[in-house]
Formats: sequence, structure tokens, C-alpha cells
Amino acid sequence: MINSVKKGVKQLKENRFLIGLSFLILLIGQYTIDSQRRPSFWPKTYILLAVVVILLVGLLLSTNRMDKIAKNTFILIFLLGSLNSLILPIRRNLDENTHYYRVLQLSDGKVRSQTDERNFLMVSPDFLGITKLPSKGEAGSTTSTNLYTKDFLDLLNMKADYKLAYLNQGELNSPAYIPSAIGVKLGQLISNKVYISYYLGRIFNVLFYALLAFWAVKLSKYYQLQLFVMSLLPFVTWIVSGYNYDSLYYGLALLIMAQFTNFIGQEKSFTLKRGIIYNLTCLGLVFCKAPVILLIFLPVFLPKRVFATVKTYWLNLLVIVGVGISGLIWLGQARIFKLLNISYTQAIQVADEIAPKVSRISYFISHPFETIEMVLRSLFDIPSAILGSLLNPQPFLTASRVVSLINIVTFVVLLILISSQLTIQLTKATKRAFWVIFLLISLAIMYAISGDPRVFKVGDLHVGGVQGRYHYYLLVALPLLLSSSIKKLFSFGESSVLSTVDNQRIVDTTVKIVAFVTILNTCVSLYAYF
Repeated sequence: MINSVKKGVKQLKENRFLIGLSFLILLIGQYTIDSQRRPSFWPKTYILLAVVVILLVGLLLSTNRMDKIAKNTFILIFLLGSLNSLILPIRRNLDENTHYYRVLQLSDGKVRSQTDERNFLMVSPDFLGITKLPSKGEAGSTTSTNLYTKDFLDLLNMKADYKLAYLNQGELNSPAYIPSAIGVKLGQLISNKVYISYYLGRIFNVLFYALLAFWAVKLSKYYQLQLFVMSLLPFVTWIVSGYNYDSLYYGLALLIMAQFTNFIGQEKSFTLKRGIIYNLTCLGLVFCKAPVILLIFLPVFLPKRVFATVKTYWLNLLVIVGVGISGLIWLGQARIFKLLNISYTQAIQVADEIAPKVSRISYFISHPFETIEMVLRSLFDIPSAILGSLLNPQPFLTASRVVSLINIVTFVVLLILISSQLTIQLTKATKRAFWVIFLLISLAIMYAISGDPRVFKVGDLHVGGVQGRYHYYLLVALPLLLSSSIKKLFSFGESSVLSTVDNQRIVDTTVKIVAFVTILNTCVSLYAYF
């Protein structure tokens, strides 16, 4: 017991600068945002929660040890992500109410969607109660719902009534919602208050992502520091703090890159067993961001030395075919249910009622020049979409210029640091293959989003709604893609400026910068969302 206390005190001393800076950010946070958003009161509950989280980070974070990088990943994501989930007003995450509607059905044990989102208001009193509460992200609302809203705190859990009159069964609910559903169910068991189950559902989503990120960093042999940085990009820790399936997408992207870089770093590293695991990891993408499943083809373009045998290479292609068929089965649920004579109703979006019923494919084929212009415009929009996510990580909130500048400057600095530390590199052929796969994924995403009448109508010359988060896999791979160029840029003769810096110092600096930026965005958002 005494040794544990001494160890804790020592850890706090080592992180005293980070703790002190975090408390300073907390105190001046209300002055770093636009004056119109400055709260007229101090949210005492949130301040107390932030203080506790900062102290826990200082107590548990080991900044100067590479062997603790996986542990640091979990600590920062779970602690600060959980705090984010409490700060974020209800329904303020991206399409959060739609995801919450899916989660509630799974928490009730419903594997298939039982009805559309509008009818579910009549089925679930909990969903109706949450949907009625105000949120600034919606038209006409001047206030948001959080821990200070009495109506929210007073809502009681009530069982959903799945009456036949409202049933309208559709697709299977994504397994990506299971962690949040477990959190909601646990909340319902320990309390009759809706806010308990609502926040636990969010926190379990954070926990799920934190575990995936921890596993990815732990599994990686050559890409640990890079995965640590990319797993804690501010927009990632904010998005996973609400109801969504992006937590699965981000976690799988990290796991895919961990395995892929392990293949690169050693000869004969790609065995059939490891290939199957990699392909199954890619299959998980069909439950969250289906077009990104094309990353399954990346290892095909690795040098021959990577594969255990020639037979392994060809057997891997067969596995890819099997995984591809499995993915198509998930995506083709409607036709399968119809073939098996099982009732199936396509989920209805509000905008569908006014959307013109024009075939996208026939329009794209018959208007080649307009289609090419649309594709080019949308492709050139990707860098700005990614930049927007880095500058303004919080959902439906524009960060102050100071915070946005800090976010982008620290990202560039960290990218240079972690890219310079890589001991593995891609061949030119593999790099070219990656960019071709990136193009194909981009086209698939454009086509998928063009089916959403809320953001695209046939005839538009731009596909809206493609956010930076869609290309998270690209950000995770960025150090690997830029490593050789960055090393050349900072080289003089045969030596590199960055190679002379002690590796332990780079690890320590990287962890502290990441922790600082994550805490900064959390503390400032605490005031901004009010």
C-alpha cells in the first residue's frame, strides 16, 4: 500500500507540468472561445469531473516509456473520451438520434430493426422522451440538454411496447451498436433514470474503442507510436463519445494498419493464419464503413518476400473472395429476406418523401461529363474535409482560432516526429497500389452518399456530406506514406536531424503533446457547449 502511494506521488511529480498546464487551460477556457458563447455561470459538476479526470491522467500516464504506450492509449481515450461523453449535449453528435434508436432496439434484444425511426417514437417512451428535449444542433432550438437540464434528469425508464401496429421490420442492426446497447441495458438495471442509461451507452462506446486501440498498439511491432497519435486525434475522441458505429470503424482501421505494418517489417511474416485474421478484420468494416473494406487488397501488393510461400499468396486471394461474398451477403439483406419470403421494409428517411425517384446509375451513365466533374469536385474536396475535422474536432461546434491553430500545428509537428521514427517503408509499387485503393474507396463512398437525398440530388455537381472522418484510414497510414519524404526533407548529407534525437525523448514529447491537445479540446469544449 505504501509503495503504491509512493509510486502514485512520483507519477504525479513527473507529470506536474502537464497537470498544471491542464488546470490553467481549465481556468481560462471560457476566455478562449467566442464571447457570445461564454457561459454566464460556472458548470460546477463538469468542472469537478474535469479536475478528477486530469488528476487521474497525471497519476496513470507514463510518458517516457515506450513499453507503456498501449496503456497510455487506453488511459487517454477512456478517461477523456468518457468526460467528452458527459460534456457533449444529447443528440449533438453526428446523426446521434438515429444511432440511439438502433442501440435501444438492440438493448431490448431486437436483432432486426423493428420499425422506422419515426414510428419508434410511439414504440419507445425513452426514445420519445430524449427526442423531445432541446438541442442547439436542431432548427429553432436555443438551448441544449445536459446534466443541468431538470427535464432530462427526471426522465424515467419505461419499457418499449413493440405493438404489431407499429412493427415494420427491416435490416439487421449493426453489431457495432452492441457495446452501447450493453451500456444502456446496464444503466436500466442499476437505475430507473434515463440519463444514467443514456450516458452509460455513450461511455461503453468509448470503452469499446479504447480497447480496440489498446489492442492495435499492443499488437503492433513497428508502428506503435504512430497508432498512438492517430488513435487520439481530437475529432476521433469526440466522435466516439456519442452514439455511432464510427468507434468500430476507427478501431478496425488501427488494427488493420497494425497488422499490415507487421507484414512489412519481416520476411515470411504473411502466413495463411495471419492473412485470415487480417481479412476478417477488414470484413468488420462492412458493419460501419463498407467501402473501406477494399483495404482487404493491400497485402496483395506487398513484395513476394513477405509471404511465407507462393501457395500462401494464392490461398489468401481465395480468402479475400470468401470475405467479399460474406460482405455482399450483409449488404444484400433486402434481397435475401425477400428470397426467403421474410418480411422486410426499407428504412424511410424524412427526405425520401420529397426526393425525386430518379436512378442514379442511369443518370451517371447518360451524363458522363457532369459525372466526371462531380467526381473531380468531390475528390478535390477530400483534403479540405480532412483539414476541417482536424481544425474543428467537436461535432456541430466551431472551435476558436487559437484552438484550431494549436490543433493543426501540433498535428503537423507530431506527424513529422512519428514519421521520422519509422524503421519500415513501403515499396513504390505498394504505395501506388494504396493510392489506387484510396481512389476506389473514395468513388464508392461518393456513390453510397449520393443515395442520401438529404445531401445529394441527382444532377448535383458535388457530393456533399463526405466528412474527414470517412478517410480516417488515410490519416492512420499517413506516417507510413510520408516517412521517406520527411526523412529526406530533414536530412543533410547522409545524416538526419531527427535521427540524432534520443528515441526516449521523442516518445516522451509525443505522449505529452497528445495528452495536452486532448485535454485542451476537452476543457475548452466544456465551456463552448454551454
